[in-house]
This record gives sequence, structure tokens and C-alpha cells, in this order.
Amino acid sequence: MDSLCEFDGNSDMYGMGVRIGCYLQWSTSIFAENFYGPAVEPCRDANTTFQVAMLAGLVLSTGSPKENAIALEGYIALLFCFTSVWIASLQVLSVPKTDHTNSLNFSDTKRAMRGVGDMLLNTAICSYGIYLLYVGFDQLRRTTCPETIFFFGPVELFGWFRIFLKVVLIISLVGSATSLSLRILSFFQQLSQFISQWGQSYMPQSPCPPSRVRMVKLSFSKLLGSIVGLGIFIVAIELTIAWNNIRHIYECASFSQLFPLVAGATNLSRVVYQLMKSTLEGTTRIEWSY
Repeated sequence: MDSLCEFDGNSDMYGMGVRIGCYLQWSTSIFAENFYGPAVEPCRDANTTFQVAMLAGLVLSTGSPKENAIALEGYIALLFCFTSVWIASLQVLSVPKTDHTNSLNFSDTKRAMRGVGDMLLNTAICSYGIYLLYVGFDQLRRTTCPETIFFFGPVELFGWFRIFLKVVLIISLVGSATSLSLRILSFFQQLSQFISQWGQSYMPQSPCPPSRVRMVKLSFSKLLGSIVGLGIFIVAIELTIAWNNIRHIYECASFSQLFPLVAGATNLSRVVYQLMKSTLEGTTRIEWSY
């Protein structure tokens, strides 16, 4: 199989615009999770879109052996998917709880359905990652120089780290599949309750008036942990690209790169604006805890 030491990267998959767009979207999710709860659900939708797009690109580029497909690029795309799964797990913890004063709780049904979709996507990512680690990478082109990736320092991808990834992904797949089963059960329970009450005489109660001031209890340790975690993923991606001499992925001159860049920047700007507006209007107050 032909090999090479440096190569032109796939700018449509991880070019500068795509990378910055993803970084901005991940940052937006963390920002909303910690500062502005009302934006968590829209951020989950946007993050899911990025996840699906990156997984589709990963499958398209590595699903069948091609002359130009390179194993290291598959790892970089897989790393993007890992990061999106981690961000999604943080967002799940921040979804506002439903007020159970209503017996007909359609919000819970929608939330259960959304949980099924999230876990299904996570399970698909873990499953395809296992395929790549066991089979797919061996069918793709390798570089002449050892593929060096970041794991709190430079390590070779096709060494002990590959075995470590296999173990991590298998454990993740078991966890995702188990969570998926539980979420499917929860969804059908919620759906059954909703359907059983559909024909009953039902008069929705007037919602309680929301408080004029929304208190944000911001945990410094939680925020710092999220920032550090995101920083580690970004460093891992950028150093992997730099250490392996991947060329032509530091420009942003195509629609496929501009679209995620603009989408990520727009989402972040919107959430920051909403928080600043509500803070200046006095409807949001932030309290710090350590």
C-alpha cells in the first residue's frame, strides 16, 4: 500500500473554517450550559447537526477503501465526533426539568424522544469508531512517518494508544447501548401516558407566572472543568495536525468551510447577546459559587 510522510489534508472535513466553526459551537454549548439555560435546547439542536455532519463525513471518507483515504484523517474526524459526544453529555445535565403540575406532560415525551435520538447517535459513533480501530484503519493509507497524536504528550496512534482507544470505545458502546435501551423504555412510558390521557377531559392549568429575575448559580469549578476539557480536545486536534505536517488546511476559502464558521459564530453571538440583554434588563442575575 502506498504511503507518504506529509500530505494535503481534507479541507472539507477539517479545514480551518470547519475547525473554528466546531470550536465556536462547542464553546457556545458550554456558555449556554453555564450562563444561559434557555439557550441549552437550541444549542443541543445545533450540536446534533454538527455531530451528524461530521459522522457522515467520516463514514463517506473511510467507509470503503479509496486511494486517497488516509487513516490519520479518519482519526481526526473521529476525535471531532468524540468531542461532540462529550459536549452533548454536558448539555443533557443542563436541560431544564419539566413542571409536573400537568398530568398531560407532552414536554416529557418530547424530551424522552430527544434522549433516544442523542443516545442513538452516540451509539452509532462508538460503533463506527470500533469498526475503524479494528478493521477500517488497516484498509486505509498510512504515512511513512509514525502518526503522532496528542494524549497529554506525543504518542504514536498505531501503538498502545490504539489498544487503549479500543477499550475506551467498547466501554462507551456498552454504556451508550444501555442508556439507549433505558431511554427507549422511558419514551414509550411517556408516550403511553400521553396517549392514555388524550381522550380524557382535560383543562390545562394556567402556568405559574415566571419570576421576573432568573437566578444563575454559576459554579466556578464546573465552568473551569468544562473549559479545560474543551481546551484539551482542541489542543489534541491542532497538535495532531501540526505534528503530522498536514498541508492546505489553514485556509478558509470555500463554502464548505464558510458555512460551519458562520453558523458557529452566529450561534455564539446570539447566545452572548441574549445573556447580556437579559442581564442589563435585570431579568438575569448571576451568582458565583466555588
